[in-house]
Amino acid sequence: MYQTQLHDDEFAQFQRWIHQTAGIDLSPAKKALVASRLSKRLCHYELESYSDYFNLIMNSR
Repeated sequence: MYQTQLHDDEFAQFQRWIHQTAGIDLSPAKKALVASRLSKRLCHYELESYSDYFNLIMNSR
């Protein structure tokens, strides 16, 4: 598993979802924090991208 980058469009997806589900507004300054936290989930599920993880959580609802 390699380290992948959280792209701006992927971060925007998570921003919208977190705002819709929890009412939390994440500023662009939080991108590194989100990437760090989610990278552990990518490793856990052996995923190669943040988009893959986003799709996983959307499809498991």
